Amino acid sequence: MKKKKLKISTSVFFILFSVSIFFTINFFIFKQVKKYKNQKLVDSDYNIQFISQNDIDSFLDPNYLAELLELSIDSPVNYYLFDEKTAEEKLLLSPIIKTASVQKIKPDNLYINYTIKQPLALLYDFDNVAIDEEGNLFPYLPFYKKNEKLPYVYLDLQKFSGYTKENSQEASLAIDILKKLQSSGFCDLIKIKVIDTSKVNHKSFGKREIIITIEEEIKMQKDQKHYVMIFPKILRLAPHNYLNQISNYISLRKKILKDYERQIVINENMPKEITFNSKIIDLRISKLAFIDQ
Repeated sequence: MKKKKLKISTSVFFILFSVSIFFTINFFIFKQVKKYKNQKLVDSDYNIQFISQNDIDSFLDPNYLAELLELSIDSPVNYYLFDEKTAEEKLLLSPIIKTASVQKIKPDNLYINYTIKQPLALLYDFDNVAIDEEGNLFPYLPFYKKNEKLPYVYLDLQKFSGYTKENSQEASLAIDILKKLQSSGFCDLIKIKVIDTSKVNHKSFGKREIIITIEEEIKMQKDQKHYVMIFPKILRLAPHNYLNQISNYISLRKKILKDYERQIVINENMPKEITFNSKIIDLRISKLAFIDQ
């Protein structure tokens, strides 16, 4: 039995009809999807409302992050219109943020993963300016917890040029000195107050020096009362051989502290903490130390 063949015109009709149905369905789906997306763009449920951040010791105030990202209750930003790459660029404009990445989490949350610059010291030249081990300058308070042990560096900068990177030889030397003293354990024994490298390039070779202001502490006890004696010292060092000169001071300090202990007489009227006058110790000449009494 032979099968009937469809006429060409009938076949063309069915093909066109099928294509028409296919495009109609797809057009309807497309319009519905577009309508749904457009609704989400104006739906307040999809406005960015929360900021979460990675768990670090010194986390930033969410209000500060929102300000950097230009987010506010008065001017909400839709989840689907929020661009993560642009947000990362805005965060990196902050003088204290070192790295940043932003991830959107439906329907209204931002997760910010970032690292912040770590203060190595405070800049003596200007108020509330910290410097990290790469020489970056950035504000200290209110972003970091106040740390009394954080030393100062003095570079004799004439004007504040903003939170930029300080590339001067004076800054690099001060950072290098501080890092070496920390890694050597010197900072565990002695409190460093100021590292002054402002004169390492002085026009007069005789005046080129590094000055490190430190504090030595002696703790004593009498009649169940504790006393702290603080002895400030100013170490004068030559720029070319400062590590050996610091080593010479460490050898010398044992004798100095013993002399202090022998001379201290505690009486009941003494305050619990006493700071004595500063002494200058000049270590610039090899194997010699001149102590200004």
